[in-house]
Amino acid sequence: MSSRQFAFALAWLIGFGHVGMAGAEPVVCREFRALGWPGGEKLYRFALTSTLARGQKEEAVDYFYNLDIDGDDIEDVISLSCSASRQRADPCMLESKLSSDRVIEFEAWYLYLIRHHGLVYAVTANEVGADHKIYRVGPSNVELVCPVS
Repeated sequence: MSSRQFAFALAWLIGFGHVGMAGAEPVVCREFRALGWPGGEKLYRFALTSTLARGQKEEAVDYFYNLDIDGDDIEDVISLSCSASRQRADPCMLESKLSSDRVIEFEAWYLYLIRHHGLVYAVTANEVGADHKIYRVGPSNVELVCPVS
């Protein structure tokens, strides 16, 4: 690869938020900031709506069926269970069953999902509702993309 081709490839990756310059915030984090993050309540207006809710109000499980987490154009299923009480005794549990039979599991005290540019992100907070972080869900794990600055 020539230096010109490398420079073009790097510029393309930076432009689409996949790579940031050293010390620079990734593009996707700047986009989330424009939507109101790190204030979790502002970004919550973009939260995904459950396709199917099951269980008691205190132990509700939300199911999301219309997502492709692993990028194979086959529907994957995410379940998200969080206590409905304001004082959480346990963290929220996210489980994604992929079409490839793999399972992704993740937990956080407060958690909701958003879809941004076709990708699924988990917006989280600690046990007191602070320290908001954003994780990319998939294609094979959950990866921190926007730590609190």
